[in-house]
Amino acid sequence: MSRIDDGDINDTASFLASCALEHNMKQALKGKKGQKFLRELEAELVAMPEKRLWRGTLAQIPVYRPYFKIEGEVCALGVVAVARAMKEGKSRDRAIFEVSKIAPAEDDQTSNWRKIRKAADALGISMALAYAIVYQNDECGWESRRDPEANHTRMLEWVRSRIIKETA
Repeated sequence: MSRIDDGDINDTASFLASCALEHNMKQALKGKKGQKFLRELEAELVAMPEKRLWRGTLAQIPVYRPYFKIEGEVCALGVVAVARAMKEGKSRDRAIFEVSKIAPAEDDQTSNWRKIRKAADALGISMALAYAIVYQNDECGWESRRDPEANHTRMLEWVRSRIIKETA
């Protein structure tokens, strides 16, 4: 399930918005706030007890059914949101529950753009930065689309490749 809405290539406004978004994503990834967030994301990806990244939602609350089990899965943005809530003293289960309510996947009344905006606002990052991370988490790496462990590995490599080394 994707959180990325497709634009209309034949619509000039949609095309121009996508060009601006691409530029803004590049700027957000290179900027001071973006670099700070990428460093935090890298640290939280490394610290994850189970190296798995979910797709399509910030956090999926635990579900137990006879045929499958979801143990509170999170996406790349959700990793940071849950880690921050846990640093405030919340249990992991409580943190995942609260993060899952920020922009619930099952909320069909809210557009995907608005869900990404809600996540960006909750994390204190720009919409462009949130979109870039969501896009990488949900849409890229076809070989890891059905493998949460491979998605984690791929996202960690992507984050590390975007971090600009600080000079003395």
